[in-house]
Amino acid sequence: MLTLAPLALCLAPALVVAPAQATERPDAETLVAQAWLFLPAYDGEHRAFLSDELRTNTAVGAHLLEAAVELEPEHLRGLWSLGHARILLAEDARNRDLGDVARAHYVGAVSALSRSIDLFPTDPWACYARGAAHTAFGADNAALRDLDAAIENADALIANGDNSISWLRFKALEWRAEVLMRLGEHERARAALRAFHSEFSNNNWPLYIALAESYERERDFAGARASYDDIVAEFPTDHQAYGLLGYLEGLVDDRERATSRLLEAIENELEPDMYLRMWLFLLATDDALASAESDLRLFLENPPDSLSDWDRGLGLFTLGEGTPAEFLERARAEVERRIAADEALDDLMCEASFYAGWREERGGNPRAALDAYRAALAFHPPKWKWEWAFARLAFARLAAELELAAAPPFTIDGDELAWDGETARIEHATWHVPGTEQPVRELGRDPLPGDLFQANVRYADGRAALVRFVVDAR
Repeated sequence: MLTLAPLALCLAPALVVAPAQATERPDAETLVAQAWLFLPAYDGEHRAFLSDELRTNTAVGAHLLEAAVELEPEHLRGLWSLGHARILLAEDARNRDLGDVARAHYVGAVSALSRSIDLFPTDPWACYARGAAHTAFGADNAALRDLDAAIENADALIANGDNSISWLRFKALEWRAEVLMRLGEHERARAALRAFHSEFSNNNWPLYIALAESYERERDFAGARASYDDIVAEFPTDHQAYGLLGYLEGLVDDRERATSRLLEAIENELEPDMYLRMWLFLLATDDALASAESDLRLFLENPPDSLSDWDRGLGLFTLGEGTPAEFLERARAEVERRIAADEALDDLMCEASFYAGWREERGGNPRAALDAYRAALAFHPPKWKWEWAFARLAFARLAAELELAAAPPFTIDGDELAWDGETARIEHATWHVPGTEQPVRELGRDPLPGDLFQANVRYADGRAALVRFVVDAR
């Protein structure tokens, strides 16, 4: 536990005085107030990275808060604030691949928030914060319990006239739907999404988008298409819906419909969009390819000011500029830039690996392409990611062309699933074959490279989880 002597060194000149000068020892409330001078404001969102300065400041804030709760173990705001500080440090460390450091901060965050909840069980803030911490580190069923408690506690306060808690209730309901999707509880997630959007929105567009993502994560592309069709029916000039339909048609290997939908997106766009043009180039039918390439090239020669250097470089790479090795090196440099700028990575190297694979395949290097697609599939994005999905489709196609044998990375014995030394009981499982519309309960044949197995499982200690394996992608 940090003592006041090193604390004073950290906070000079606020706590440092001349040796002969008397000073009062700060109490817990003073330490908490000083800690918040170092911490970023709480906004209820995950923060992927902390800059060097912000990480140092947050660590100082955490030390001050540890001292505060050492002085006053039942200081509620101190405990809650310590949980907030430690989860910021945990997420930053996790995203920098500092696993042991991240785990220690996560355990510390949960411990502080749990002590706060024990002291004040009806506090919605601590329940929400602990739920968010659990969500960030994959303890989804624990997160769901905390989010449910946060909503219940917030409802009780609102019923007593405290509407200041409405923002937290909004965030808890929003995250609850996300956690249900991460658990593979897609029907429950869609019910939660409908309830959430009916309460907080008069516009159906965000509901349709959220529903489509839930279907995509389930690999029910027919359901996702229906949600995008709902947007087109209600908002017939919405270019985003046409674009998303185009990507979806590409995933079921219907290039004619993908081309048609992407052209409709470009016809309805309010401002020229590079990604629509780039994906039209990637998915276009043979008779539309030359026009798509010309349109993308013209766009990149005269880019809007809003186009980032990374996006422009990506577009040029798909057109043939540079080598895949050079592109991946630029991607790693972009990762470092985003980390330094406190920007979310959004699995950038997953995207880069897919595009590198596409170039390798286009250049007649199927083995190199297969390795790049496999690198993309090594990522585990919690939310839907188009590049990951297209990498699986391309991986399956190339593996079939190369006649690669399949070896699933797991075994099933009755209802027990085993992999990498882990075992769990299967509660629900599906297979999805690349290029098909919907998942199936039974594959009906031996697994092939690229087949996706998803299972809701429960561990012996009661934890629930959704596990996902792509055959031969490791």
